[in-house]
Amino acid sequence: YKQIAEISSVADYKRVYSSLEEMYGPLPQAVINLLVIAVLKSYAAKFNVRKISVVKGVGALEFPSLEALGDKRIQAAMDKYRERVRLNMSEAPVVEFFGRREATDLMAEMTKFLKFAGQAKKMLDFTTPVHYNNEANYVGPESSLDLAGCIGGRENNV
Repeated sequence: YKQIAEISSVADYKRVYSSLEEMYGPLPQAVINLLVIAVLKSYAAKFNVRKISVVKGVGALEFPSLEALGDKRIQAAMDKYRERVRLNMSEAPVVEFFGRREATDLMAEMTKFLKFAGQAKKMLDFTTPVHYNNEANYVGPESSLDLAGCIGGRENNV
């Protein structure tokens, strides 16, 4: 439990997963879920996410305010994942994830979203204006986010 509590990144997740697998063999789904929850909570804390939930095939990240959604990093992640997320403002600002049935898959998708948002700052910091037809378009460096093997062992992708 101490190792799980110390997970603060996908690299930590991989390290703990491998360590537990070496000691005990194939991990039961309940243990994998604990590891996924730990890494998801770590990334969510960086954006002050108030609540994380997975109910009936929909994952949700509840943010504390509209201002939190104004964060350019969250906006970049919303744009990247626009086909798999939607904004629900019925009670609080909530980013909902849909299209996946398994809770572990939804949590992995939410982790990818938050990890991308965390890395988006680096991309946003290095954007440079490029002018086409007298209009400024902002182009950032290409980013490779190959996160294979991060959630649920070596076969799933985050």
